[in-house]
Amino acid sequence: MARESSVVGASERNPTPYADARERANERAHELTSPTTFSRAIATKDNVWFYRDRTGKVRGPAPIGSMRQCWVNGVVDEHTLVWGNGLSEWVPARNVRGLVTNIRNPPTIFMHWLMRKFVDTDAKLDATRKERVARGEARMGTLRGEDLRKWNKAREREMREKGTTITG
Repeated sequence: MARESSVVGASERNPTPYADARERANERAHELTSPTTFSRAIATKDNVWFYRDRTGKVRGPAPIGSMRQCWVNGVVDEHTLVWGNGLSEWVPARNVRGLVTNIRNPPTIFMHWLMRKFVDTDAKLDATRKERVARGEARMGTLRGEDLRKWNKAREREMREKGTTITG
C-alpha cells in the first residue's frame, strides 16, 4: 500500500512517469550547450586544431594559443576552414561552437587592432601589393570602392557566360 502511494505521489508531481529523467536530461543538455561549458570542452589547452590557409594548404597542429596568434596576425578569421577532434569534415571556424569566442578574447582583439593600426597599416599593405604586382606575383593592385564593384560585376558576367555559379 505504501508503494502505491509513492507512485501516486510521483505521478501527481509529474504528468508522465519519465518526467524526472527528462528534466535531468534537459538540464544536462543545457549544461553541455551553454557557451561557457561547451567552449571549455572544445577549446581546452590540450585540444589542437588544423586550419587551411588562404592558399588551401593545411596548417597545424595548432593549440588555441597558436590560433590566437594567427588571429592577431590576420592569418585566421571566422571564415577560415578548421578541423579538430570531434569534427568529421572541414568547417568554417564560426561554425564550431565556442571556438571563435575562445580565440577572439579581449586581449586578442586588442592585439589585432594594434597590428592593423600600427604594423600592418593599409598603406603598408598597398605598398606590398604593388611590389607583388611589379614582380609578377599578383595580377592587379588592391581594389576599393567603385573599382571593386566594377571588378565584381565583370567577374559575375564572366562566370555567367562560362555557365558556372559563383559561391560565397
